[in-house]
Amino acid sequence: MRICFLLFLGLIANEISAQTVPDAIVGDWMTSEQNATIRVFKQHDKYYGKLLWYAPFNEKDEGREIYPSENSKYINKMVMKDFIFDKNEWNSGEINDLHKDKNYKAFVKLNKKNQLEVTGYILFRWLSQTMVLNKMEMSSVK
Repeated sequence: MRICFLLFLGLIANEISAQTVPDAIVGDWMTSEQNATIRVFKQHDKYYGKLLWYAPFNEKDEGREIYPSENSKYINKMVMKDFIFDKNEWNSGEINDLHKDKNYKAFVKLNKKNQLEVTGYILFRWLSQTMVLNKMEMSSVK
């Protein structure tokens, strides 16, 4: 009987530790391409993300050259908004595609301790595209 009780406690502890903490996405995140940093914050029980840094690029975008000075218009732009934590994911929100200046329905999952999967979709979740963000850790100042 004692062994069954200990196994039961172990299963409960494992289930509790597997649950995601709602504020786990709060902080600074960098895209896997390392070309943008997004600060995720909580306001009135919803989660938002704004662009802190965007790498300058000199490439063709829709048939014209983009110059580094044009990137400054994106800084502090809200790129994630109105996410609500629900059952180990943040959903009911929207993300903004900077290049197309379009909003898409989205949900966010914390797939590892320091990785977010941000998935934007049209109509159905299976019509989607996912972007991976990596948590930026503050380095200690010595």
